[in-house]
Amino acid sequence: MVDDDMDSEEFGKLISQGNSMVFKFAEDEDDEDGDGARYEYNAEISVFPPRLEDSIFVCKERAKEWSTGAMRYLGFLEARLKAESDLHRATSKNTRETIEQLSREGFRGDGIHYKGVVELLRNQELIAVRASDHLNELSRRVVEPLTTLRREHDNSRKRLWLHYDESRKKLKEAGEKVEPAKAKYEQKAHAWEKTLGEKIKEQASTYKVKLDKKIRDEGEAHQLSDNLEQVYRDTVKAANKALEEHKKGVQFILSAFERLLRTSDDKLKEYLALQAELDEAYYKTLVPQTADSKATLKKVDNVYNLQQFIARVSSGKTWSPQPFTFEKYEFGKDFNGEPHFVVPFPLLFVPNHPSSDFPFSAEEAGTKTSARQGLHTY
Repeated sequence: MVDDDMDSEEFGKLISQGNSMVFKFAEDEDDEDGDGARYEYNAEISVFPPRLEDSIFVCKERAKEWSTGAMRYLGFLEARLKAESDLHRATSKNTRETIEQLSREGFRGDGIHYKGVVELLRNQELIAVRASDHLNELSRRVVEPLTTLRREHDNSRKRLWLHYDESRKKLKEAGEKVEPAKAKYEQKAHAWEKTLGEKIKEQASTYKVKLDKKIRDEGEAHQLSDNLEQVYRDTVKAANKALEEHKKGVQFILSAFERLLRTSDDKLKEYLALQAELDEAYYKTLVPQTADSKATLKKVDNVYNLQQFIARVSSGKTWSPQPFTFEKYEFGKDFNGEPHFVVPFPLLFVPNHPSSDFPFSAEEAGTKTSARQGLHTY
């Protein structure tokens, strides 16, 4: 934009191009920033009121505000790129590990776990790859050029303010010389006036004894007064020249500042629109990707997968369960290897038994009788 190596003399030459209202910065072949810019600024195009005293200061503050806003936005973009990049990198890694685990654990076929889950995981991996490409494109086409624009914007702001400050200092230095030159001139003019009066008074006297000396003193004072008058005039002329150059410089710098602000605003607007366009294009690619996933899930055949699972896991043996039957207990039959109690007589009838006519065996009758009467059994 504005060259760093441009000294005050070159800047003055630019300002002196007053025949046209358009001023130019010549392209610098040794431009270290590589911008190689050649800008034209029309001083007639201005949104500032005429003769606004602090217009340059206002422009500088506006340029600083633009730079701060761009810095905040760049900070957001860089944080977004890093966060999303880390997220998609972690997602891709987690996806691959999960698919490998499912494969090692024997999930195969067209079931929901392998055909459905794995398909969604693979889609997530594809989305992560596309997101990575999108973030790289955002960095290349938005973040990097916007960072360069902000750096050039700051450099131009500082250079323009530096030229303005130098011009203001020159005007101040030129103006400060006027008063001392005026004071010296007035002092010597007053001294000349005094010697002139003494000479005239001596000429009017009768004897004119000191006339030659008065004439010589008046001539010397007159010459010194003329010399200081010329110095004073030259000082005023130089100060006015510095003032005119400063006025032209202010007009030029103001126009340059306005052009800088307009260009920066337009460029920022372009990068914002480009980011929105890239985001929109990226999000549109996700719609068919998710639609493919939904279509794949509809094809999942859990019945066939279950049949495959049964064939793989089951032993193949059939099961024929037998019904349960009731077996009546028999007296005298060994139970767990120990003999039961046995009565010595062969048969008894149990009085008051609901089935008193039912003949019990000797063992059953002896057991029941012993239990009621406390008889010893052996």
